[in-house]
Amino acid sequence: MKRVVSVSLLTRYIKDLLDEDILLSGIFISGEISNFKDHSSGHLFFTLKDSSAEITAVMFSNDADTLTFRPKNGDSVVAAGAVSVYEKTGRYQLYIKRMEPVGKGTYALNFEKTKQELENLGIFSRKRPLPKFPKTIAVITSPDGAAVRDIINVSLRRFPAIKIIVVPALVQGAFAEESLVNGIGLANMTDADLIIIGRGGGSTEELDAFNGRNLAIAVFNSKIPVVSAVGHETDFTICDFAADVRAATPSAAAEIAIPEAEAILYSSVDTFTVIEREMFTRLEKCKSEIHSTENAILSSIRRKLQTSAQKLKNAADRLNALSPFAVLLRGYAVVDGKTDISQVYVGENVTVRMNGGYFTAKITEKGV
Repeated sequence: MKRVVSVSLLTRYIKDLLDEDILLSGIFISGEISNFKDHSSGHLFFTLKDSSAEITAVMFSNDADTLTFRPKNGDSVVAAGAVSVYEKTGRYQLYIKRMEPVGKGTYALNFEKTKQELENLGIFSRKRPLPKFPKTIAVITSPDGAAVRDIINVSLRRFPAIKIIVVPALVQGAFAEESLVNGIGLANMTDADLIIIGRGGGSTEELDAFNGRNLAIAVFNSKIPVVSAVGHETDFTICDFAADVRAATPSAAAEIAIPEAEAILYSSVDTFTVIEREMFTRLEKCKSEIHSTENAILSSIRRKLQTSAQKLKNAADRLNALSPFAVLLRGYAVVDGKTDISQVYVGENVTVRMNGGYFTAKITEKGV
């Protein structure tokens, strides 16, 4: 009959084998620190890795207190301790008693080299402002990850009318950087006015795609402003440096990119007020211009009327000077319109017109 053992018994058996191994109970191991976490209890949790493998490590607070340096990601160290099994998870890990720094690890050196090269090219220097009220956002991330759900939920909560275009991309693995670069290109072919690129948290190795040179250049060349939202609270990725804005998490990216509906409403009211004020100013300016034009037209009419009146008066004066009635004013009289003595006869009755009236007279005598 086969012997059946429990998981606990099997794990304990493996743990005992490791604990009893002389080589593993007092081992010195070199590697590069990754995924470093300084717990509030004082315990240190991290990964030691080289180019081919990695091992989980823990350094309890009483041993951590003896350190003469502050460990951080990218440090190359030599650690002394023992390999054993953490029974609760069944994982073997390195329990470190002492640790000394020996410089920066290969990963950290490569990161700094790439960062410095891109910085010299000016990739990190340009920071464009984000659109104040974006209408469409392109989200470049894994369509199955928590990041895309967080961005969509926060975005729709803040402004339900926002349009979100999900551009699927790999976010870890050998082909992830190429996939993200293609995502930038696809997003620039949409009507989006803002791009969010990123993923949820992960180990340093899982975030490696966001440290690629090609991705940084693609972000820089994007015609649309980019928010980098790699869920890595403390450390920055190369993509963070290249983006126009860096957000600590995907949710934070949505909060940075999208104002709340209430803020948009207030902005709309403010905009209406500005438009109303501008319209009032323009109307007042138009009224002033119309009033000035009206005055100018009236002044021109008055001048023309005065000129015409003067011309009319001058013509009237000239006509009046030629009028026979004007002669009467000077003491002369008109006899039936006759102009020569030969036209009248003695005994003839004639009408004599003078200033103010006329009278009838009989010619009794004429002479030369």
